[in-house]
Amino acid sequence: MNRDSNLFARKDTLSAGVGIRCRVVGNRRIFSSSGSRGQFFSHPWQCSLSGASATFETGTVNAIEPTIKNKDGVIAPMSGAEPKKKGELKEQAVMPIDLQNFDTRGRSWICVETTYGKKWELLSCALVQVSAITTKDGKPPEDPKENSLALARYPSLPGRKSRYPINLMRKDEVGGITVFEIAYFNLQTIAAPVGGLATSEKARIFFFPT
Repeated sequence: MNRDSNLFARKDTLSAGVGIRCRVVGNRRIFSSSGSRGQFFSHPWQCSLSGASATFETGTVNAIEPTIKNKDGVIAPMSGAEPKKKGELKEQAVMPIDLQNFDTRGRSWICVETTYGKKWELLSCALVQVSAITTKDGKPPEDPKENSLALARYPSLPGRKSRYPINLMRKDEVGGITVFEIAYFNLQTIAAPVGGLATSEKARIFFFPT
């Protein structure tokens, strides 16, 4: 992990860097920032929301950079596509936020959607907005409990896919959106197919910070 980061791991223990406070509660550590000038916590997946669009600090899954589809349907790496002309600056990919894609409780998630191959190895990943993490179409199921109970498992979806939430968005009564960050580090994913067989179309998916 980059030691220039404000938050890094030392001997498998998270430690606070410059401008970051750490409070130990039992076996948990709570990190916070004073927000003072010159003290920033920049990290993978960090979301910057502007109106109905979002940009992100680049994160990876198994060292693969996810893609983002912009409002015109153009797919590019989240850090931006390479300039077509020499001398042009690289523009960060912008993700449109669908203000209608929120559940009845005003929640929507930005997830990294992962796709696995014949041996359940990671092939690709992309950032997507969903109002339900574990349904095929990303829409809330008929039974609200189905989505919340499945969050602990992150099961595979049809087509050997899965989703892991990196940000939660909450929309208030007047349409304002607040972003709550979930992921702070690059991720590692491992798939455990049912029965241990690569031919199985179902698997339990695990995600770990790296």
